[in-house]
Amino acid sequence: MSIETLFNSLDGSPSISLSAFIFEKSVGQGTWAAVVKGSYFNGTYYGNANADGDNVSFYKYFIRGTYSFIVNFTKGTNFGIIDVYIGSQKIMTYDSYAAAASYSSRAVVNNIEIPEGFLVLKFQVNGKNDSSGGYYCRFCSFSFERTG
Repeated sequence: MSIETLFNSLDGSPSISLSAFIFEKSVGQGTWAAVVKGSYFNGTYYGNANADGDNVSFYKYFIRGTYSFIVNFTKGTNFGIIDVYIGSQKIMTYDSYAAAASYSSRAVVNNIEIPEGFLVLKFQVNGKNDSSGGYYCRFCSFSFERTG
């Protein structure tokens, strides 16, 4: 299964999914992989080094506008706190710890103003919940929907 097949729009609305990204990924720290599992929307993308600071970036050229960012995270007992950036701007902090595994925890950030140009989307582990046993980061899909 290709990365393009793994990451699709969540609800069929007009969006920009990973298949439209210019480069698949750039790993800043850690080991990242795509894995196919039925419990993860056909698969998941994850950092398996289990270390604070692990990060991966994706790249895309955007037309200037307002966007919503939609992501489906996996939650579990050994998952970290994830910061999501567009360029140097943090758009989201997400605590992916849960007492029981959850394979589809949807998070949405609305009204993101993005200038025209090359965009770097970065997921970075930034600590962990006190109850968590680790720093894992997993997400099943993400997309951008242009709203204005």
